[in-house]
Amino acid sequence: MGYKSLNLFFITQLYVETQYRNNGYGHQLLCAIEDKAKALGCNVIRLNTLNQKTASLYTRAGFKETNSIVHYMNGFDLIYYHKNI
Repeated sequence: MGYKSLNLFFITQLYVETQYRNNGYGHQLLCAIEDKAKALGCNVIRLNTLNQKTASLYTRAGFKETNSIVHYMNGFDLIYYHKNI
């Protein structure tokens, strides 16, 4: 899931099994994480991913891409996201 540091909540893992994808579960998880982060007193959520296929999930949930490292690992780009809550 993630951890809190000062006013920041950092999502360390978010995974939806293949057979359950494209059913809104990822969005529901992000909403639950946001609620938890707010309850903990956070006003920012951050995450990073190597999976470019998840970009639309994060942007639809209000995250903004803040940075990326091209060819970070084995040809994958590392993409950073940020959301003020």
